[in-house]
Amino acid sequence: MLAIACIATCSCSKEQSSADNQQVSNIQLSISTLDISYGGSTPTRASASDAVSRLAFKVFDPEGNVAYQLSQHKSAEGFGSIGFELAPGEYTFVAIGHKGASGTTDGSDAANIITPAFAQLSTPVAYETFSRTMAVTVEPGKDFQADMTLNRIVTAFVLNTEDNIPDNAKTLRITLNTGAGAAGDNPSFNPADGLATLERQYTRDWDISSLTGQTINELTINAFLTTSSETTMDVLAEVLDADGNAIATHALADVPFKINRQTVASGMFFNASAGGTLQIDTDWEADYSLSY
Repeated sequence: MLAIACIATCSCSKEQSSADNQQVSNIQLSISTLDISYGGSTPTRASASDAVSRLAFKVFDPEGNVAYQLSQHKSAEGFGSIGFELAPGEYTFVAIGHKGASGTTDGSDAANIITPAFAQLSTPVAYETFSRTMAVTVEPGKDFQADMTLNRIVTAFVLNTEDNIPDNAKTLRITLNTGAGAAGDNPSFNPADGLATLERQYTRDWDISSLTGQTINELTINAFLTTSSETTMDVLAEVLDADGNAIATHALADVPFKINRQTVASGMFFNASAGGTLQIDTDWEADYSLSY
C-alpha cells in the first residue's frame, strides 16, 4: 500500500473577493508506503521511492475541471511531498503510483489521469501500479486532515524454473490472457477500483541469452483485470531461439488471478520429460494452488 497523509490549513487568499470573502486552503500531502502483509507479518512503513518511481496526482472539481495536478519522478527533491492551494468546495483527489523503466526523470512518463474514472500508463508495459480516489470537502476557515491509502491494483504472473536454460535459448516470452485481442493502446484503468477499461493481452519478452546454464527465478509480468478483482486467464510461456523458433512452450489454461496477488508457476520448463510439470501457487494474499 501507499499512504498519503493530507493536511490543509486555511488562510486568506491575496486575490480574495470582497463580495464573497472566499478563502483558500493550503494543502500539504506527504506520501509514504505501507507494505502489505503477505504471510502474516506485520506491515512496515517505508519511503515512497521504495515502492514506486513515478507519482501522478490530480484534483477534479464537480464539473470535471482540473483544479491541481502534479507528476513526479523519484529522483525529484521531496519526492512524495506535495503542496498547493484550493478554494472551498467539493473535490475528487486521484493519486497513482507505479514503477517504470529507466529513462526520463522529469515525471513526464507518469500515468496520465484523464478523469477520476479513467487513467492510462505511458508505456505498453503494465508496471506494478497503486491507485486511489477520494472525495474531499474543503471548507473555509477550517483545517483539513485525511489519510489517503493507495492500493496495489495489478495482478502478477511469476515464472520459476527448476531446470537450466539451454545454450540455444535467446528470448523468454510470456503472454497473459491469450484469448483476448492483441495489445493495442497502453494499459488503461479506473483508478477507483483498478479494473482495466479494455480487455487485452499482456506480453513481455526477456533476453535470456546471457543466462545459459542457469535457472529462471521470479520473472514477473503484471496485468490489469477487466471485469472483476478475481478471474482466470490463459497463459502462454515460451522460449525462442535466435531465429524466433520455439524450443520450449507451456500453454496453461484457466490460470487463477486476483488483484494484489501473485500467481507463481514453478517446475521443469525446458525438459518436462525429466520429471514434474509446472505448478501454480500464489503469494501476496491467502494462498491457493493449482497443478498442471
